Amino acid sequence: MLRKKLPPFINGFMIIEDLGILNKRRSIIAKCKKCLRLFKTTKDHVIRNKIGCTRKCASNKGGTKRLCKIRESMIARCNNKQHVSFLNYSSNNIKVCDEWLTNSSSFYTWALSNGYRDDLTLDRIDNSKGYFPENCRWSDKKIQSQNSSQAKLTIEKVKEILILCKTMQQKEVAKIFNVCPATINGIVKNLRWKNVDRNL
Repeated sequence: MLRKKLPPFINGFMIIEDLGILNKRRSIIAKCKKCLRLFKTTKDHVIRNKIGCTRKCASNKGGTKRLCKIRESMIARCNNKQHVSFLNYSSNNIKVCDEWLTNSSSFYTWALSNGYRDDLTLDRIDNSKGYFPENCRWSDKKIQSQNSSQAKLTIEKVKEILILCKTMQQKEVAKIFNVCPATINGIVKNLRWKNVDRNL
């Protein structure tokens, strides 16, 4: 008798492998929706379990509930005319791909397979393009703020600053890029924009 194929997610737990019937129960390998570790369990257990893989894990905040809010917020920015950021996104033709718009499991699968953590936020690699797998990543707040369309500096500008500071005073460079001298000093001392290659 053929077993019914398991869905990719049950209660927010990603189903990694179906181990078949062991001791009269459907055994599986699942990925925890909170701590993201792999654990062996049963189908019945993840159906009843709505929190985490263990009690200790369940006591921590975050998990798929946060992923759900991230997806809802992403869609609202692009589709909800009442959202405070809607005009900014619609005027730049920023949209959510059909795959993520119509299938929440597809977004969760991508997130858990591409470095999602509770301390990271969803970030578009190219801010002129929309939300789709190839253009999104999980970043910390510092990287995301640097990638913001409102940020004064870009990686290219920071490289220019590093080159100019070899022959010019930092105050002069700050005026050229319309930033404060402390920002330039932080870049030169590698306290800011640490992700930029310094071998110029």
